Amino acid sequence: MRTFCYKNGELPLDRCYLFGILNATPDSFSDGGRFAEPEETRRQAEALRAAGADVIDLGCESTRPGYTPVPEEEELRRLERALPAALGAGLPLSVDTLKPRCARYALGAGAGILNTVCDITENPELVEIAAEHGAGLIVTHNRAAEDLRADFADYFEAALRLAERAGLAEERLCFDPGVGFAKEERQSAEAVRLLPELRQYGVAVMLAASRKRLIGAMTGAPLADEPARDFGTAVLSAVGELLGADFVRVHEVALSRRALGVSGYLREIGGDF
Repeated sequence: MRTFCYKNGELPLDRCYLFGILNATPDSFSDGGRFAEPEETRRQAEALRAAGADVIDLGCESTRPGYTPVPEEEELRRLERALPAALGAGLPLSVDTLKPRCARYALGAGAGILNTVCDITENPELVEIAAEHGAGLIVTHNRAAEDLRADFADYFEAALRLAERAGLAEERLCFDPGVGFAKEERQSAEAVRLLPELRQYGVAVMLAASRKRLIGAMTGAPLADEPARDFGTAVLSAVGELLGADFVRVHEVALSRRALGVSGYLREIGGDF
């Protein structure tokens, strides 16, 4: 059986897992400012667990389109306040960061997975940090490409080579097609359709499209209409599982959990799914 390993744990890839998004930031595109204080972070982490999240994905810097990078010291300050509160929910913790120093702190303080949305080929130190800590590493496609299929092959094969050089086992890797990163809506949709091709590498595969512009384009719902975007996210989560996603990263966990009940049932009976 395929397995995704992270620091001090593993997930057998026999079903699709839910990563519940927890943004301890003032400026994230959807929920900025709601969970920035430690007590708010703790309550939201517990709410995500109660709703059925398998993993909490903590972010202390927004990477929304057009974001302004947060100084390293400020992101560290946020992590120091938020990370213990998020760990209190008792779930595996993934930390979303681009900065090596923040990655080292988070993995040293109890996080088990490093989720980075930068171009990993330009930031190989993050691969080395994941290897040093025995962590799981989520590698996201984030670069412009006219031919997405060809660039996926180039990018993810390069990521495998970086992991091999760093001593990071393939069981600790997860590939994310990068919906919304250096992609407009139609190309983001193409990225979703290419999920089956990511399975060829033998590593875990993530779909992270929650409330993004692609969901707005699919549903016609503005960003302020969170229930409509969460509905669209849940539908796409189920589609993503049938296309090969092992993980889906979402803001609203309960709805996607129900949607995965449908896709998981179809997947279990086999056939073309």
